[in-house]
Amino acid sequence: MKTRIVALAALVSLAPGAHAVSLQFVGADVSGGRTVAVLAGSDSASFGSNLVPTVGATRVEASGMAAGNVAPLNGGVVSYGASDAVNATLTASPSGMVFSASAFSFLGLTGVGQLQQTTELSSLDLRTELRILSGTDPVGTAVSLRLAGSGFSTFSAPGITADDLSIFDIRVIAADGTLLAAHHGSSADQAFDVAFVAAVGDEMEFQLRHDRGTSFLGDLDISSGTRHMVSVTALEGSITVTAVPEPGTWALLLSGLGLIPLLSRARRA
Repeated sequence: MKTRIVALAALVSLAPGAHAVSLQFVGADVSGGRTVAVLAGSDSASFGSNLVPTVGATRVEASGMAAGNVAPLNGGVVSYGASDAVNATLTASPSGMVFSASAFSFLGLTGVGQLQQTTELSSLDLRTELRILSGTDPVGTAVSLRLAGSGFSTFSAPGITADDLSIFDIRVIAADGTLLAAHHGSSADQAFDVAFVAAVGDEMEFQLRHDRGTSFLGDLDISSGTRHMVSVTALEGSITVTAVPEPGTWALLLSGLGLIPLLSRARRA
């Protein structure tokens, strides 16, 4: 039994997971906000909000909220609320970085007469500069990375014929400008999974941007009752990094696996 344990311990030391590879923040920037404008009759109203960023050693985030905004409009009332957030966090298990973005908005129109136009524009923009580190492998050692995640976007405006466009744009760019991985998605439900390679010591920039535009242009009578527009967006994903063992390591690992039965038989003999 002792012989088998020693053999297994040796194999674990050769396994790919034993290579300590991780990501480090070198720099980060995050921004975003939204603007809303409504025109009814000869009257107008507008709202806006900006994200408040927080940058730490292992987490970058920004959030913003516009709650309880109510304004008179053409003899009626317009109400607006919104919540936005984006973040990226370094992780140890699995080694890499997780990220997410979310956006919600509500526009209510009550007794505003002839609605002529609404425009809502929002953006979330997060950029992190990353460096690949290893506690066991020298600079230049190949590593495998994977960019994966999923997102969705919905829009509801009962009784209002409005246009809505929601776009995610995710990129990983090497220090020399080479595009390593990317995902570009529209408002439909979406999932992405992209593998790419780099090396220990490399630096790269991760970019996450979400843009949304919602608009109505026409002539809609809302002299009585209430109409509303609601938009929801969410995205979650990760970048994982693992070492790529040298061919010699795989050879040793496979030969070691072959030795275990022999060691067991020798032990029984």
